[in-house]
Amino acid sequence: MKTLTRKACLFGAALILAVILTVTTGLPRRVHAGCGAGVSWDVSTQSYSSHGSDGTQDVSSRSVQHSNDGQDWDDTQTSHTNPDGSSHTHQESNYTDREGNGCNSDGEPSSGHRTEDDDEDSKGNRKQHIEEIIEKDGKCEKRVRDREWDRKGNLIKDTGWITTEVPCSTYTLEVHMEGNVDLEDLHAKYGPNTGKIYLEKKDEAYVGHYEAAWDFEATSSDCEGFGTYPVTFNVTATKSEGDQLDLDFSVESSMGVMGVFSCPDAGGAINRPPVTGTLTFMLPAEDGASKVYSLPGGVGANLAITFTLRRTHPQ
Repeated sequence: MKTLTRKACLFGAALILAVILTVTTGLPRRVHAGCGAGVSWDVSTQSYSSHGSDGTQDVSSRSVQHSNDGQDWDDTQTSHTNPDGSSHTHQESNYTDREGNGCNSDGEPSSGHRTEDDDEDSKGNRKQHIEEIIEKDGKCEKRVRDREWDRKGNLIKDTGWITTEVPCSTYTLEVHMEGNVDLEDLHAKYGPNTGKIYLEKKDEAYVGHYEAAWDFEATSSDCEGFGTYPVTFNVTATKSEGDQLDLDFSVESSMGVMGVFSCPDAGGAINRPPVTGTLTFMLPAEDGASKVYSLPGGVGANLAITFTLRRTHPQ
């Protein structure tokens, strides 16, 4: 039992009944004949599911797709169910059609960002909030829709799509995390994982939100394990004063760990509550400007998180 405790101490200990991991990379895909016929896609997906003995359930997935005619699409989804049956689901995606070849295009390049949040209470009442920003011909419009259902599934509220013209965003903040932590003979590898945070222009600031579940794996001389670490980033960026155009960033972050591991004579679960904090830094408003943070992990840790600024329209 001392060996089991020593293996788990890196991540924390709690009971999770099962974790299922599926990884698929580099799968070519062709859409149906007609619209998009002959277009091939390279698809990379990851999905996870964990179930607790108290009824808690967490499901997450990530997908990145690239076509041979200039279309890019990425999507992340996370879902958490509480013991009382209430749940929260978050989905966000980014789409770029650089050449205007997409099925919904009229030949003009376009891009879009979409978020969707679903909340259901313990009685089965459900609320849904969708926001979508579409950029085309140098103009951007924001579409918002709210819907509610009662516990019997009856639609009781629907605002319909409310569309307004908004300033186009200039920036996206990429977040990349990878590295490893070694404890005695235990080696834990995190990522590499990358997320794209769309920064929406609001008044004099740029704001963005990102939720996902990134992956890790752990091995030792006689044990192995795997799992996810849920992450959340809330970003606010403002223009700094001075002759040079810089952006001051404030990033509120939250990271946790969940997974399982097994050894020849024992097995266990790893479940570390989220750790929260705020990072502040300044970046020149240039495509590719970055800030690297080395994350603490004790002796044998080589873990880093990198924030990279991307201009929506590089100049």
